Amino acid sequence: MKLFNKTLYIFVSLIIFQAFLTIVLITNFIRKNNKQDAKVELENESADVYESLNAWKRSIWQNLIALKSDKHLKIPVDNNGSSKEQLINYLKNYFIGSGFDFILLKSNTDSEQVINRNSISSSYLLGIRKTKPHPYIIYKIINNNLLMIGFVQIEINREKSWNILIIENLNNNFC
Repeated sequence: MKLFNKTLYIFVSLIIFQAFLTIVLITNFIRKNNKQDAKVELENESADVYESLNAWKRSIWQNLIALKSDKHLKIPVDNNGSSKEQLINYLKNYFIGSGFDFILLKSNTDSEQVINRNSISSSYLLGIRKTKPHPYIIYKIINNNLLMIGFVQIEINREKSWNILIIENLNNNFC
């Protein structure tokens, strides 16, 4: 009877050991497959975000360059403001359907004028100032929002110029 108990314990121990090894091997195999799947999924997602970011960046650059050479924006503003209204209407028509979150028109002599607003409050954008004489794009965090901001300056004469800001909010709805 003693030999039978020892044999039984050895078989039960081997079965438990084999079950433990099987569980470890299967768990390790599943973990490796999950890591590979997660890596592939993350690569695809990051490629989508990268493409989306570059598409918006290209779109902003194209609009900045087109605005810089646009003859309609060189209209001098008269005292009654009718040319300013024409300019604002022109910009509204220009950016209709563009998908940009915010278009802001600033003058070096007048106040700011909001052209298009989708998701950002203009009060957060009041402190943004153009620092370079050429068109450029910056990334800025305002009120916990990452913004891609394109600047272009349109000079009308020596005293008067327009600064146009094209703003895209890089949030969860970005892609």
